[in-house]
Amino acid sequence: MIPYHPIHVLFSIGSFRVYSWGFFVSLGVLTALLLAIKDNKKYEDELINSFWIVVISAVLGGRLLFVFGEWSYYSKHPLEILNFSGGGMALFGAIVLGLLAFIIYFKFRRKDYKKYLDFYAPYIPLAQSIGRIGCFLNGCCYGSLTNVPWGITYLGGIRHPAQLYESILDFSLFLFLRHIRKKHTLHISGFKLKLVKGMKFIIYLFSYSLIRFFLEFFRQDIPANIFGFVLPGRMFNQIVYGTVALVCLIYIMIVFKKSN
Repeated sequence: MIPYHPIHVLFSIGSFRVYSWGFFVSLGVLTALLLAIKDNKKYEDELINSFWIVVISAVLGGRLLFVFGEWSYYSKHPLEILNFSGGGMALFGAIVLGLLAFIIYFKFRRKDYKKYLDFYAPYIPLAQSIGRIGCFLNGCCYGSLTNVPWGITYLGGIRHPAQLYESILDFSLFLFLRHIRKKHTLHISGFKLKLVKGMKFIIYLFSYSLIRFFLEFFRQDIPANIFGFVLPGRMFNQIVYGTVALVCLIYIMIVFKKSN
């Protein structure tokens, strides 16, 4: 086992505190943006302009879904809803509202949003990978009990470092998507998948949903209290991510069938 103690505050400057969760989430988002611009220099202005709209929407969506799942607490402490410093974001909510804002923005601009989704696709898991390091340091999104030798001591037991599992998998997904970002066809065991506009984002969404579905087995199963209805958190998350993965797979198979 590996001794572990959360580091909520990275450092302080006078009364100003820099929190580990907020720092690494911000670092991940900024790194992703800069690399996306570097790899797509021709579209720099649109990437920057859409970035702020997406980030604000994603933060709101992620926070709202997290509060939704922890309503039994936040209904009694409503002011805590605005306390972002201690963590508390549901990535699926961030993806949904961020994606919706993204589409509306490019529809308003009368530009092909699918093309820009593909530009962003590789860098979203990069931001998530870096952000999960913040979760690990903060002690949130922690793993279930285990006896593996690399387990960490936390909350009275030895637990999976689930945040680091996801960080590694997200980074691997980033490397793969960045590798295929300029490809028009993906060859899989002798078959080919045509990478139509938006397909790289669909591959990201499918892959990330699978990552989260299987990682739920290694995360602590915390019940979700949704307006008085208590659901097993693991089951709820797996239903959500499993459904998204299935929908994406159906779309991929339709395109795959047309490509062969």
